[in-house]
Amino acid sequence: MKIEYNGKQLECISLALRRVFAEQILRGEKTIETRFDNSLISSIMSDKEAEARFMQILKNSKMSINKFNKLTDEQMNKWLSKLSDEDIQFFEQDNGGAKKVEAIHFYDRHAGKWELNVLVDENGFSSLLQREMEYLQNKYGFHDFDSDIDEAETKVANGEWNEDDVSCFYWFHISGIINSRGLERHIQDVNPDLQVNIS
Repeated sequence: MKIEYNGKQLECISLALRRVFAEQILRGEKTIETRFDNSLISSIMSDKEAEARFMQILKNSKMSINKFNKLTDEQMNKWLSKLSDEDIQFFEQDNGGAKKVEAIHFYDRHAGKWELNVLVDENGFSSLLQREMEYLQNKYGFHDFDSDIDEAETKVANGEWNEDDVSCFYWFHISGIINSRGLERHIQDVNPDLQVNIS
């Protein structure tokens, strides 16, 4: 779906959110929103064109998806070095298989009493493995899942889990507020009269 803001059509998704988290976003206390992988969010976030392009690159280089998923960092770099500049650029811009999102329409799942529209400047897809979480920790100071990371790393190290068993999630960095309505009882609404067209 699209949201029109400042004369631009932005790629937008719509997500239910608890009011307490909406208020944290408005106060600037929460800048990363996450959704653990499930069939609903996967259907919202799948990028069919990117998936097709990715599979074509694998096919052209005679690489199976299973073999690709098991590449070490060194093997990955060696494989990437054999690709065309255009294919390398595709991988550098990839969001971990996630569709590029520019805005989120948050809504109240109970009777639609409030709404919050935000700008997103970066999003991606990560697992709870430390090497994948370092980017969010270092760039955005995101530590909400630190205890989950410790558990996942311990279970993988002990052989209880394979890396494929570790939970994955979509993440969104909120870079600004477009507008909000219906939250004024607890916090000042932002641009409450701004007309935002969502299609």
